[in-house]
Amino acid sequence: MGPEFSTQKPETKLIQRKMPVDEMDIIKDVKSGVIKKIVMLTGPEVSLASSFPDIHSFSKQCVDLISGDIPYPEAFLTKTYYSKSPQILNDLVRRILGHSYNPNAVHKFIKDMEDKKLLVKNYTACIDNLQIKAGSSPSLIIQFNGNIEDGYCDECKKNVLTESYLGAIKNGEELKCTECKNVVRPRITLLGEAYSKELANCAKNIRNSDLLIIIGASSLPIPISNMISYATEATPRLFIGESMPELKRMNKRDGDIFLTGDILSIIKDLSIKLDEIPK
Repeated sequence: MGPEFSTQKPETKLIQRKMPVDEMDIIKDVKSGVIKKIVMLTGPEVSLASSFPDIHSFSKQCVDLISGDIPYPEAFLTKTYYSKSPQILNDLVRRILGHSYNPNAVHKFIKDMEDKKLLVKNYTACIDNLQIKAGSSPSLIIQFNGNIEDGYCDECKKNVLTESYLGAIKNGEELKCTECKNVVRPRITLLGEAYSKELANCAKNIRNSDLLIIIGASSLPIPISNMISYATEATPRLFIGESMPELKRMNKRDGDIFLTGDILSIIKDLSIKLDEIPK
């Protein structure tokens, strides 16, 4: 489940400029001021580049290590199962947070676009909170799948101090809400739950942007597969990923540019070429 996405065809902006055919054209447009408003969508490959595990794959690896009756590997990532056995998901989170992770070139690139006053929003499927750790303004980063380092009460919705939540998780303790005594849970979107309400303005921001950049989402997971359709035909879309996305799912069109391979190397190259833009 998730938010309802519009099936209406996006409003078409009048195309008043030549559409770019490669990344060099985009760089020229950024440097010349043709591109002033950039929206970025980031997917799981960005987390993996910092060695932060994809939680769905990691859950399958941890099944044998977790005690309890689990009907299928990802069961404890559902709201229904979590309500019955919250400690299993907390154990999984503890295993993930038992390691340290650092921002990579993609996070630094996004922060650089913010510093250059080019970033409108970064909508990210990542739950690692690394973009915030890279120094980005929280108001510009929409973590629509949540943030694994934050906790809250699912019953009364009370937020919990990050330090208290992380301390309890890492020590294997069960943290209870001070208001209703319910077990505190990680602020991540479980299977079957709606995405963040902050996606409400996503369509508008993408339609009004001069460039949409999709990084690390080669598989085009939902809702990113929906979000890319919001770009008008006048808005170029730059896809950066380990492999080519499935073209049928994205309605390929003029202005689509694909850079495939190691995303960190690609981003570092782009950063160098864009470095002349003053902040």
